[in-house]
Amino acid sequence: MKFNNIPLIALCFLLFPVHSYAEEDYINARFQIDVANQMQQLSWISEMAYRLSDYQRKINSGEIEGSNEVFCDAPLMTTNQFIEYLNKNHTDELISADQAIETVFMELELGWPCSE
Repeated sequence: MKFNNIPLIALCFLLFPVHSYAEEDYINARFQIDVANQMQQLSWISEMAYRLSDYQRKINSGEIEGSNEVFCDAPLMTTNQFIEYLNKNHTDELISADQAIETVFMELELGWPCSE
């Protein structure tokens, strides 16, 4: 019986970028979001950063119709950028998820204002 290694090799190449992304070094969060623990907090932040950057890509490409009133010329959101915004505004604080999102949007508006 002959074993075909091509699918296995292809799978390894597909998983390599995911593994590399998972190993990304995150900056230290100096705040606490009202989720259960640090791992869940980082997971929540990563998910929110991904969703925001995905929305940015889609609105900029025209895949989503509408106006780009928050992300004007802003670079794609990263987990580290999300953490930096929250560290800047909420060091040593316990905040809600809603406060975290509001802070990120406020920082985007301040740092990347849309032209009128």
